[in-house]
Amino acid sequence: MILAPDEAALFYRAWWPLLAWVNDKKHIVPSFPTPTPDRPIPVPIANPVRLALWADDGLREQFLVERGSGLASAERELIASWKHRISGQFIVFKHLRSHSIFINKDVFGVVGIYSPLAELVHSVPAYVDAFLLPFGDRIIIDGILTSPGLQLSFGAGMRRMFEKQYAEARDESQIRTSLLPVAARPEVSRAPVKRGKTKRANRSLIVDTWRITQTELWDPDALDLVGEAFVRFGSEQLGELAMIALRADVDYRLETKDGKPRVEFSFEGDDDGDPCSGRGWAVLDDDNVLRGRLYIHRGDDSAFEAVRADARPKARRRSRRRGGGG
Repeated sequence: MILAPDEAALFYRAWWPLLAWVNDKKHIVPSFPTPTPDRPIPVPIANPVRLALWADDGLREQFLVERGSGLASAERELIASWKHRISGQFIVFKHLRSHSIFINKDVFGVVGIYSPLAELVHSVPAYVDAFLLPFGDRIIIDGILTSPGLQLSFGAGMRRMFEKQYAEARDESQIRTSLLPVAARPEVSRAPVKRGKTKRANRSLIVDTWRITQTELWDPDALDLVGEAFVRFGSEQLGELAMIALRADVDYRLETKDGKPRVEFSFEGDDDGDPCSGRGWAVLDDDNVLRGRLYIHRGDDSAFEAVRADARPKARRRSRRRGGGG
């Protein structure tokens, strides 16, 4: 995922003047002409300037005092929010449709500016030095990722450790997708999102954990090979899919079709240690059963049915009471 074009333009309207001012103050590299989208600051020139900037937060504050009045309010607020940045060494663990996963002691969901971060870090997991910046209610980098100069090979044990940390953060909704407290988030322009009654109704009906009870391709014992098969549609249009030996992150969108709530989703994860991705859709029928189809990339596809995870145990208990009564 990347920022919208107008958001990316806002970032650079704040970022480039800040770097130029720091260089004028500190004379770190030879002076450079005013950057433009067609002629940005080359990374070898920008990198030492940004390192000097982030090493002394007083520079950022002084820039706002001296030059802030010449900026639009959105640019001033964005630069002011960067006091909440987080810097250090991270593991870029995986690239999802909604964000890329950065791991240190915490787990972060980071989006690209003009280009997806997968274009900067092709092979994951990877070890990088980075500065994570707030951008409203999202997290971006400052445009540059560097290697700490270590040649690292991640074995199976290290990968399992990263996967465990990521899975725990995901399961506990602890993946950080913002660096700011809600009250401190600046207003950053976004493309408007229509949120009518239909979408709110869809969210209340489909956002839940659904127990996958049957498919046309796999029998129930195969579905529950590792654990109970389920698909979860959680907050922020993200979720999770688990069945057989597959465990994946879900990115979904809600709509209404023929008067019924419908969800379309993509997923990305691993299947018994091998990368796996795909897509699917489902419709919530009048009997409160979710029916749809899964498509595994370069693999099988199958219809499926699912019920709410909290509905199946109740049905079992009622069945046992009926059986006990003869």
